[in-house]
Amino acid sequence: MRDGAGARLHRVLPPAWRGVGRAAQWHRARARRVLSAILLLICGSLLWTAVRPPADAAESMLVAARDLPAGHRIVSADLRSVSWPRIARLKGALTPASAQGSLTVAGIDAGEPITSSRVAVSRRWPGVADGNVVASVSSVDPAVTELVRAGDHVDLIGAQGPLGTNLPVVLVSPGTAGGGFGASTRTAGTLWVSVPAGTAARIASATMVSRTSGAGIAVVLRPAT
Repeated sequence: MRDGAGARLHRVLPPAWRGVGRAAQWHRARARRVLSAILLLICGSLLWTAVRPPADAAESMLVAARDLPAGHRIVSADLRSVSWPRIARLKGALTPASAQGSLTVAGIDAGEPITSSRVAVSRRWPGVADGNVVASVSSVDPAVTELVRAGDHVDLIGAQGPLGTNLPVVLVSPGTAGGGFGASTRTAGTLWVSVPAGTAARIASATMVSRTSGAGIAVVLRPAT
């Protein structure tokens, strides 16, 4: 005769589960497996509740403030920040600084997130003001390219007069060494300067004239102030 806690538990079992017969043992084994599965599900649910972010956890996401056509250069007025579920964070989300100035590769509807896959991020040259372009000044005396550095400011003077004043130098390409049999020569170098588009057109025209007339473009270095 059973006694104690085990006996009391045995008495509450359904009649088919009691005893030492094979059928009773099978019923009890199945009940234990079902109970184990239920406990495992409960533990998993408690663990997920403990580690998952709160349902209301959100962060700022950059979206289009209006419909943007393909090929559009994004400006600040095209963007706005919205609250976005952190758990649904999109890969490649851009910040306002990285999105401004980029080009849309396809149309973006108002409210759609701005991500790196939706835009072509424009290349930014240090020292180039907004709206300016980078123009090359070729056939520059090698002695000048050895003296000028990126960040310096120069004046450019062509055969017909000044082409631009106080222009920031973006890049310097010095002339290459050449010659043979003991002779040493240097080829002309190239300067890249930041200029408005109209000035770039004048520089390009003066460069073409200099190639035919032989009159180069004079570079005047401005002292740092």
